[in-house]
Amino acid sequence: GDSERFMSLIAAAEQARAAGDLDLHIDLLWIVASRAWWVDPGAEVRRALVDASRRLGDENAEDPRVFAIHAYADPWGHAAGVLARLTGAARDAPIDTDAALFFGPAALVVGAFDLGADFLAAAVDGLRTDGRLGHLPRLLTLHSSMAARLGEWDVAITAADESRRLAEELAEPQWAAAADTAISLVAAMRGDEPQAE
Repeated sequence: GDSERFMSLIAAAEQARAAGDLDLHIDLLWIVASRAWWVDPGAEVRRALVDASRRLGDENAEDPRVFAIHAYADPWGHAAGVLARLTGAARDAPIDTDAALFFGPAALVVGAFDLGADFLAAAVDGLRTDGRLGHLPRLLTLHSSMAARLGEWDVAITAADESRRLAEELAEPQWAAAADTAISLVAAMRGDEPQAE
């Protein structure tokens, strides 16, 4: 939540863009945008991130990373365009794994759990097929959280259990804890207070 760190990453992203390294520019802004969703960076950082995302592109950006940055930078302000793009992408299925990796989380930040669950399921399947297991704890946790909110509790528990196991194997305690949170959420919705605790 340190605003100076956020601002230094945004500045580094802008320097990368000025030096012609668009991939680094996008990757650094993605780090800031995704972290700013979990931890409020403050009004100044939020404005800088929104401005940087607008210079980068909008909901119609071809690069799914740019689309996700746009969604995360200002979920409330960009929701209408993000939802329109997600709805169109869902109609135009199938979507490739790399796009689904970013479309699913973008759906989460604007509350489109129904669309996001499908994108995340596609991303998880694609990652397994490709053997890219390092991304799975995060995506499985997000999928679990969305499935819980959709009342798909068995899907939520299965995804959270797998996420926790993988997160522990990959030494990613934040995703193990997030998986436990999803399991607790389902238990609470089922009225199982001891399990929720």
